Amino acid sequence: MSIKQNGGVFGRNPTFNDVTIEGELTFDGDIDINSDLKVDGDLEVTGDAAIGTGFTPDTQLHVYSAADLVAKFESADQFADIALKDTGGTCYIRQSNGSLTFEADRAGASGNSRIFFKLDNQLAAHFTSGGNLAFESGKGIDFSATSGTGTSELFDDYEEGEWTPVVADASSGGNTGGGTLKGYYTKIGRTVFLVFSGSNITTSGMTSGNDLFITGLPYTPATVAGTNYYTGALVMHSVTTTGSVAAAIQDATNYINLYEIVSGTAFDFITVGDISTGVSDIRFSLTYEAA
Repeated sequence: MSIKQNGGVFGRNPTFNDVTIEGELTFDGDIDINSDLKVDGDLEVTGDAAIGTGFTPDTQLHVYSAADLVAKFESADQFADIALKDTGGTCYIRQSNGSLTFEADRAGASGNSRIFFKLDNQLAAHFTSGGNLAFESGKGIDFSATSGTGTSELFDDYEEGEWTPVVADASSGGNTGGGTLKGYYTKIGRTVFLVFSGSNITTSGMTSGNDLFITGLPYTPATVAGTNYYTGALVMHSVTTTGSVAAAIQDATNYINLYEIVSGTAFDFITVGDISTGVSDIRFSLTYEAA
């Protein structure tokens, strides 16, 4: 090995300026470089200091900026890690037994851990602190690689929850009743699966001859060309009828009526007067398309 240098101080603890090394250079100890280090070739760093918990790496390279660890590369019998760290915590990319693991750990703030995915510097998706994959608004799973004639093959929405049903004697406003009224829904894409449960429905203060309306839908139904209906199965107790009954939404209306279907005649509607106040029960499920 030969060392070429310009300037510096030799002695027990020598210093060098502008050093050129031809061949191998081995250090048994620390080396401090207070400027840039440029390597034209391979750089190999080995050691046996314990890093982390439960394993001892046989190769490690730590890169610091001031007093903070910026990057760490290490390996052991079953691990090959890249650990990127700022003052708040560590992000690992770890290969272990054929598996690739991404891990984010914010010290003292584990509830805010995130792994983000960006495209062209735009956030596309991230993992939440609860371990769920979350897409940005308008993003989702794209199935366009499969053949189809639909207008969209992007799965970008799923939601489930409760809605607040209201029984009334008009499609909007009007007088309202009460009882134990519950609503549940699941929305997949634009399709809404709706459940209604009404027990001991009360109609006090409502107009007896008016049709019965159920309002408060979680999503406005889509407009369907022509006169069409979204219909659903229904069961009732203590309700006066003259034929079979179905729950239905008519062409983009934002409410549900109970349709009476009588053989040989046009359909009619369940009215407020058909309800036995404080006694009647109505339950149905219905599927419709959201606008």
